[in-house]
Amino acid sequence: MQMNTPIPNNKTFIYGASYLGLALAQLFDQQNTHYEFIDAYAPRDRVKGKYMYRPDEIKAEDKAHATVYIAVLLPPVKSGVDEALFEQLSQMGYTHLVSPYQTMSEFPETLSIISHDGLLWRNPHDENFVNQQGFETVLSFFNDERSKALLTNIANFRQSFAVEDYIKPDYCEEYFPPEIDLCTGLDDLHILDCGAFDGDTIKQFFAVFKDKIKSYAAFEPELDNYHALTAAASKIKNDFPQANINCFPMGVGNINKVLRFTSGDGAASHISDEGETEIFVTKLDDTHANSTVNLIKIDVEGADLDVITGATELIKQQRPNIAVSCYHQPSHIWEIPQLIKAINPDYQLFLRQHGHYGFELTLYCIDKSRFNYSN
Repeated sequence: MQMNTPIPNNKTFIYGASYLGLALAQLFDQQNTHYEFIDAYAPRDRVKGKYMYRPDEIKAEDKAHATVYIAVLLPPVKSGVDEALFEQLSQMGYTHLVSPYQTMSEFPETLSIISHDGLLWRNPHDENFVNQQGFETVLSFFNDERSKALLTNIANFRQSFAVEDYIKPDYCEEYFPPEIDLCTGLDDLHILDCGAFDGDTIKQFFAVFKDKIKSYAAFEPELDNYHALTAAASKIKNDFPQANINCFPMGVGNINKVLRFTSGDGAASHISDEGETEIFVTKLDDTHANSTVNLIKIDVEGADLDVITGATELIKQQRPNIAVSCYHQPSHIWEIPQLIKAINPDYQLFLRQHGHYGFELTLYCIDKSRFNYSN
C-alpha cells in the first residue's frame, strides 16, 4: 500500500528507531536535515513526531533515489543478519543502502550520543566512563586473554567513542559461549534466575541442560512479564516433570522491602524512586538459605550489585557458578567483578559481550574447585 503522505525530494531514510536510529535522528535534527523513518516491524506510533513507514509503502522512484541509513543493531544478534536485511531491501528496489558501521563512520557523533544522553544507560551520565584503577584491578582477575582483551577494548571505546574502537558482539548465545560451560563440575543443576523476564532464559536453560536441571526458581516483578513467565514454566513442567520449578512475582536485591518500580518497559522494567508501581524485593540469603543452589543468573536492569550483596552468604557457602550482567551502569564493569572476588577469591572470571552497544556484557564466574582454567 502506498502512503498518501508525500516524501520530500531530499530522500533520507533511517531504517530502525532504536538506539542508533534515535541518535542519528537527534543529529539530523541538529543539522536541520530532513529524514523519515522506515522499519518492517516497528510499531506505527510516531517517533520524534514522524510516521513510521513500512519499506514497501515507499514509491518505486523514491526507493531508487533514497539514501537509507540502516540503524538496527539489536537482537537477533546473529552473524549474517545485516547481510540478509541488505538483500531484502535491495530486492524491494532500494539502491543506496548504508550499513550500520558505515553510518557510524559517516556520523561518529552518534556513538557519543548513545553513550552520554541516556539512550544506553537510560539516564544521562556525566561521570567518567573509565575508572582507570578499577579497570586495572579487574584486568588482573581474568583468566583468559580474550576477557582481558575485551576489557581493554571497552576502556578504549569509552574514552574515544570512535567507530574504530566499537566492539562487535561475539555472536554467541548469551549464557552459552562454547568455551564456558556454566554446568561444569555439576551433575545436577539447581538454578536461581534473577530477572527471568518472560521466560526466555528458562526456555534456553531447559533446551540446553534438559534433565540435569532439578530445581529452578525464577524471579520476575513486572506482572505482564511474570504472566508470560508462568505460562512458559507451565509448558516446561509438562516436558520435565522431574524439575521443581517455581516462579515468584518479586524482585531480588539486598533488602526485604517494598520498593517503587517502573513497569511496562518489557525487559527494561526496573526499580526506580520515580516508579509508578510497587514491588516486593527479597534477598537470596533469606529465600534460599536452606536450599541447594549451584547456578545463579542475574540480569535485573541495574540492581545487579544489590542482588550479589543480598546473596553474600549463599555465595560464600555454596560457591554457585554465576552469570551476571555488567552493562546496566557504567561502573558495573569494574564494581561487580571486585564484589564477586571479595566474596569468593577462588572464582575464575570470564567476560563476554553478546550484544551491540555493550549490551549483554556478561561476567561468568566459575569456582576453581569445579574447573581450573589455564591458557
